[in-house]
Amino acid sequence: ILHNLRPMPAPSIALHASCRRALLLAMLGLLALAAPASAQVLRISSALSAVGDTAVFPIDVPTRTVALPDDWADSRPDSAGPVWYRVAFVSNRVRERGDLLALYIERVCTNLEVFVNGKLVHSGGRMETPVTHNCNHPQLVSLPAALIQPGVNTLDIKVVGYPVARVASRQRAGGLSALDVGLQADLAPVHGRLTALQVGIPQGVSATLLLMGGFMFVLGSMNRRESYLAYFGALSVGWAIIQARLWLQELPLSSATAEFLLASMLPFITFAAVQFLLRYAGRRERWLNLALPLQCALMPLTLWVAGPERLN
Repeated sequence: ILHNLRPMPAPSIALHASCRRALLLAMLGLLALAAPASAQVLRISSALSAVGDTAVFPIDVPTRTVALPDDWADSRPDSAGPVWYRVAFVSNRVRERGDLLALYIERVCTNLEVFVNGKLVHSGGRMETPVTHNCNHPQLVSLPAALIQPGVNTLDIKVVGYPVARVASRQRAGGLSALDVGLQADLAPVHGRLTALQVGIPQGVSATLLLMGGFMFVLGSMNRRESYLAYFGALSVGWAIIQARLWLQELPLSSATAEFLLASMLPFITFAAVQFLLRYAGRRERWLNLALPLQCALMPLTLWVAGPERLN
């Protein structure tokens, strides 16, 4: 076969040149198409930060420049804030053209307040305990044109959160993502898509699990021959409660109590899952019938003994 193969004729230099020109024109065309969209949004990936529970950005405390996203679990693992972030952006033609600017924040945990040139323009809710939970809610903040000055504008963000040691999941530790400043018409679709993924879909899944789980639990409790359905229902209801914390912003409980209850539910969910699988397979393990309820009691007890500072 190798002897029958004929070498391909070498491409000419002219062909190479034409290919290069065509490729260059295609790349320039793509850049031209992408340039207008990217030019409308300013990505801010660093900020001046300071710690202080003040009404405005503190100027009499030490400050430092941090990279965004700023994950408190890495940069300040023992801090609960509040942490201030100050950035600047330039807008010369906004007031003349009448464009509506907006600030898009992909993630802030746990809550925030936004100031434009020293004026409060947005609050995510309660900034004191129990703090409003916004970790899964992207923020789209309108920047009033009346406050936008020609030239340099100052943007201050006050963030309150919890240290990683006090939360059961690292995703609920304090932090701030990178910031996008641009036209609201450009940022609103991005905000809408992420809100649907992180809020709308979990709400639908939780509601489905809650309804289906409740029906299965009642059906399995009434029919002892199919008792595995009751465990499947309990598993679904428990997981719906766990998922509900992802989008519930206001709770009548302190953060420490809510995190303790969520972590304490995990052994009960494990109990329901294992028993569902065993009952569905037609097997009964006596030692598991003793060990799983014992785990449901011991795991919350260990969390209580360790205290809220070691919950993670």
